[in-house]
Amino acid sequence: AHSYLGALLARGGNFRYAQEHLESSVGLRPGHVGAADNLYLVHMRLGNTEAAITVAEAGIQNGLEQLIKYPDDQETRTHTALLFARLGRRAEARELLEEARERYPKDGFTNFRVACILTALGDSEDAVTELSAARDRGYFLRGELLGSTDLEILRGLPGFDDLLV
Repeated sequence: AHSYLGALLARGGNFRYAQEHLESSVGLRPGHVGAADNLYLVHMRLGNTEAAITVAEAGIQNGLEQLIKYPDDQETRTHTALLFARLGRRAEARELLEEARERYPKDGFTNFRVACILTALGDSEDAVTELSAARDRGYFLRGELLGSTDLEILRGLPGFDDLLV
């Protein structure tokens, strides 16, 4: 519950309260890498770069451990890849991105998460292509396209506005 509430508060711009909930979530369930990823973003928005990097590194370590135990955990795989990308560790991010594609090549959720990773890596055109594939596979995008800070840099690119229809 802390993870979801923290993510919602962060999306609404309430970073201080989001931080409290996300820190609780990470403390209770360190293997939930999505909470670490969201906490990284909150720390960055609050100007706490050092804390953000610490959270990201711990999230990556927990994510890799989680993937050894549960190799089919796509959410952990994609959040771990996002953390690698956010820290500029492109090769590791790409490795997990490709693994995600190989494991679930026709999954709309995977396409969406890969688009987020590609955006963090600066591959905007490929990210829009992945979002289109996610939509074509039945993943409902509209809310994510309008609310996700991961994707805001894509707004206005060719093909992006078509996804809002």
